[in-house]
Amino acid sequence: ASQQLSRRLSCLFDDEHRALAVDLGCGFGVGALAYAASMRDAFPCRDHGCAPLNVLGVDVNSGAVYYARGIARRWGLDGSCAFVDEDALSVLRKLREGMYAGPVVQLMLSCPTPYAVSFGCSPRAKAATLNFLGGRSLFQEAAKVLAVGGTLHLAANVEDVAVSLFAEALACGLEPLMSTTDLAGGYCTTIQPQRAKASLTAGSRRSSTSQGRDPRRQAIWRAAGGDRAEGRAWDVGQALLLEARSETELAHTLEGREIY
Repeated sequence: ASQQLSRRLSCLFDDEHRALAVDLGCGFGVGALAYAASMRDAFPCRDHGCAPLNVLGVDVNSGAVYYARGIARRWGLDGSCAFVDEDALSVLRKLREGMYAGPVVQLMLSCPTPYAVSFGCSPRAKAATLNFLGGRSLFQEAAKVLAVGGTLHLAANVEDVAVSLFAEALACGLEPLMSTTDLAGGYCTTIQPQRAKASLTAGSRRSSTSQGRDPRRQAIWRAAGGDRAEGRAWDVGQALLLEARSETELAHTLEGREIY
């Protein structure tokens, strides 16, 4: 299976030397497809120059992946937007081992299925015991895979998961984006070249039609005094309008629910 994945990664794109964006847990590919369509001409990033971008969607749901592949072909994106039915960790490890020639400059993790949690204990401790996509091992691999100046974009539809994702990313050496002036074209951060760390973005967006229809889980979290998704890094993340929004993000926006 590992050798098969390696072969697949090496022949998915017309040009594997292009910069790469990876959507982890892409579902039906809504975000990856929209991102690829919006970025098919050039990738505006000062660190890596202006060059076309490849987009890779990763999900364990083979049916969803086959659907996304079909849409990519219909939209004329095959060769620059590809999908694999594999687990995210396996793909990240293969990328780290050099199974893709170009730099990995974007990772997206949008609204992973929330872990079950008892609010009497730490959500991060609870998450570590479960098969949660946003666990520590994924962030450890992400920090190793991202090129210098690369960006990890995080989104969650419940606050305690957002706080947990943010904390795990920080623990693995990723740095929060603290100023919108570091954005190049609204898609990538720029940091000092000698610093072999990536930056992460996080923030909250609420639709103007919001009427407080947030999940009960969120109300319990806040009532229990859980950490809030607030502060400078969250404010900066709120200003990002990354095209790669998943179906969950879009649905919550239409329903007036908050996305972090």
